[in-house]
Amino acid sequence: MTEEGKRGLGGKDQARGRWAGRPNLDLISKKCNLGDWFLIYHLGRNMEPTSYGEFLKEFAKELENSVSTLERKPMLVGS
Repeated sequence: MTEEGKRGLGGKDQARGRWAGRPNLDLISKKCNLGDWFLIYHLGRNMEPTSYGEFLKEFAKELENSVSTLERKPMLVGS
């Protein structure tokens, strides 16, 4: 296993999220699914830490004000 694989989300990657603040990270963790986390993880790997933190803050704000995709009514086609 590579050193990166052993590290997982700890170390430097974990520190990148600290710019967003714990309440924002908690909200994101509750509302996102695995596919969302995959994208968020890779964004964090490729962005400057402060920019990533700002992105996470804005993303959490949008999540807080949005309806969960699981709570939305299904679209009816051909009714």
